Amino acid sequence: MGFITQGDDGPGNIAHDAVAARLDDLAERFGQRLARLERAGLPVADSSDFWLRLTLVDGDDEVIGFPWYDTLAEIDHFLVHVLQGVNSGDSWFDEDQGWELHTWFTASSLHLREAVTGVNVVTEREPFTLRAAALREEVPEAIALLAGRLGSDPWTGAR
Repeated sequence: MGFITQGDDGPGNIAHDAVAARLDDLAERFGQRLARLERAGLPVADSSDFWLRLTLVDGDDEVIGFPWYDTLAEIDHFLVHVLQGVNSGDSWFDEDQGWELHTWFTASSLHLREAVTGVNVVTEREPFTLRAAALREEVPEAIALLAGRLGSDPWTGAR
């Protein structure tokens, strides 16, 4: 499970844990995007260049995407649910523009079902919740690295 930031005209999808290794390149590219928006008089909030995406992955394969979660706050809402689902039988549902995600807990597992694609994932609960907790710390750190280089935070400060 990881966060990516996406852009329509490259650098493409960037895993949050790759930011430090690519900081110079990413700062230059995102700086160019900010400059382009400024020249055009467009607000950063109207650009998909700085959207964030939560993606559940298995190796290199995307398993479940969250296409309607564009901000850290929207993604964090899901992660908080995962971390607070402490009782077997707890469930959660979200939908947006035809996309639906159902999650529920058993004593030892987390079940996720994306209704449109029919993808069903069953994973061990403890490693998943540990990863969710780590992401809540790691992603803001990655954003802060880039924002420090850019002198502004278009990922969380623009919305």
